[in-house]
Amino acid sequence: MIKIKLFTLLIIIFSSNSFSQNLERLSQNRGFKEIKLGKNINEFDRFVKKDTTNLKYFGALGYNSDYAYDFIDTEYENIGNSNVKRIFIWVFDNEIYKIKIYFERSQEVIENLKIAYGEPTSEGSNKNLKSLIWKTEKERCWHMNVGEYSAIITYLDFEIEAKFERIKKANKTKKALSEF
Repeated sequence: MIKIKLFTLLIIIFSSNSFSQNLERLSQNRGFKEIKLGKNINEFDRFVKKDTTNLKYFGALGYNSDYAYDFIDTEYENIGNSNVKRIFIWVFDNEIYKIKIYFERSQEVIENLKIAYGEPTSEGSNKNLKSLIWKTEKERCWHMNVGEYSAIITYLDFEIEAKFERIKKANKTKKALSEF
């Protein structure tokens, strides 16, 4: 009986250590390929900022943000056996705080995420769309199938996004108060 308890305890210790190491990889990676959370947008010349002159890059997605950029290079055409369709980033104070990769739906991508980051820390759903979520103290990565053939991987930096949201709220309040 003592051997069984000891064996169970060792399994728990090793599995939690492995889980922690995989999430550490998410913290070290902080994004997709060379596109990293917190990196300065000015280090890239292959992103186009959304404005009224280049809406064609943003297509039907039509992000309503002054902070959205589109990756216009074909350097990252695949994730495993899945074709990458688009890569978008969101920036605040020249720092990347969100990365979205749109690609063809593939079970291989999900399996590779699990190998890279371990089992998801949680699962979620939004409008009947199931998502797998890997979350650390500073960042989150999630995978979500969108429609029958597409999926999205999103990386998000909590600290930069929180700073952005605070300033956006303060500006909105300031504007509302100036109306009266």
